[in-house]
Amino acid sequence: MGIPANTPMSHLFTFFYQDTRLRCWGDAWELVWDGPLSLQQTEVSEVVKMSMQEILERADAGESFTPDSIAAARKYVDEKGGLDN
Repeated sequence: MGIPANTPMSHLFTFFYQDTRLRCWGDAWELVWDGPLSLQQTEVSEVVKMSMQEILERADAGESFTPDSIAAARKYVDEKGGLDN
């Protein structure tokens, strides 16, 4: 993504996700980066800026997101807040 490797970041949590098709462990990290992003066109087709609330509302409405990412987003909200209301 073009973010320098030495950008400070904090480990938030490790999580386990499982459903009928997927089982995985994941880590959530947080960093602040105000610089430009350098996206690999072969891996990223588009970037959409959304609030955490919008992500979860769109997932709840049936929009397609990776399920482990939504589980991580819900854990983030449970632990840190992050919803607009």
